[in-house]
Amino acid sequence: MALNLAVEPNSSALALEPMGDRAGIASSIYGTIFFSVGSVLGSVISARMTDSVVPLIVAYFFIGIIALTLALCDSRSHQQKIT
Repeated sequence: MALNLAVEPNSSALALEPMGDRAGIASSIYGTIFFSVGSVLGSVISARMTDSVVPLIVAYFFIGIIALTLALCDSRSHQQKIT
């Protein structure tokens, strides 16, 4: 969680860099989607945690796998390595 707090602002700034003069509106759309998806996932995971923390552990695992898959499938990182 602490690493996410350090990495997320920097990664979102890098993602919005190509937007140029439209970075403000892109940032607001990104923020809205970021917090909406986070609140929905948090609510679903929290509702499953009645007697144990196993749903939280399982959710961290699957969300981590999804994040790793997205990071490895990013075409921009392959283009930068080639050039």
